[in-house]
Amino acid sequence: MKNDKRAVIKLMACFFALLFIVCTGCSNTQTAALPHDKSGHFRQDNFRFIIASDPQLFRGKKEDLDKAIGLINDFKPEFVVMCGDLIENPSNQQQIQAYQDAVSKLSHRILLYNVSGNHDLGQPVKIENVSAYREYFGEFWFHFIHGNYLFVVLSSDIMRDINAPMNKQQTEWLTRTLEQFQSKATGNIFIFMHHPLYLKSPDEPDGYSNMPTGIRREMLDLFVKYRVRAVFSGHLHDNRINRYQGVDLITTNSITVPMGKDPVGFRIVDVTPDGYKHQYYPIE
Repeated sequence: MKNDKRAVIKLMACFFALLFIVCTGCSNTQTAALPHDKSGHFRQDNFRFIIASDPQLFRGKKEDLDKAIGLINDFKPEFVVMCGDLIENPSNQQQIQAYQDAVSKLSHRILLYNVSGNHDLGQPVKIENVSAYREYFGEFWFHFIHGNYLFVVLSSDIMRDINAPMNKQQTEWLTRTLEQFQSKATGNIFIFMHHPLYLKSPDEPDGYSNMPTGIRREMLDLFVKYRVRAVFSGHLHDNRINRYQGVDLITTNSITVPMGKDPVGFRIVDVTPDGYKHQYYPIE
């Protein structure tokens, strides 16, 4: 009889262990979507994301950023990319706290990706600002996958300054990343950076608001080679759209401090398996 009871107990233990494994596997399948389909390519999807830029607190008013965040929540994007100059003075704790307080009001369903700008890192880039940015805002360059697209975030300040910390590492990482995903995300790549590659012409002189000629040419050639769909930037505090050999170059106005004809606002991007469309949403 004792042996029979032990056998029953062992059988029940095995049953519940198997049940736990099956249930756990079902849960992971539902909540942790795999980035590729069976062919190794990214899955198709329809989604929306929002581009904002240059809140530049406290040159920009926190209440304006708070208002914009409320409107962004109403549009229900999958994520928001803030294209640099999050604060006015690098490493300023009061400004950092104000920015973090404002973006904390984003819906918990909306992801936020920060991009570093010259007001975040300083000019030239200083190591103490690099440390502060990483601590409070995240990494300087990284990639993520959403739907059928590869998204690449860059630090244009580090890339445009050959003497900046980690300049070479970022450049090498960018090439490796585009090579790695070349066959899986062809034509489905978005780039985010603070500085526009150029304002009017790919051959224009170097200036405060564009990328230096040498690195500009290298990046344009790289983006054409790997069929990047669009490059989103800020910095200009105005809207501007260019196109270079099939690559859209889209600069978005400041979310708090406009310097052109358009009022403050942000850009709404809708993506489908057939492509994408974007529009600037002014905040009146």
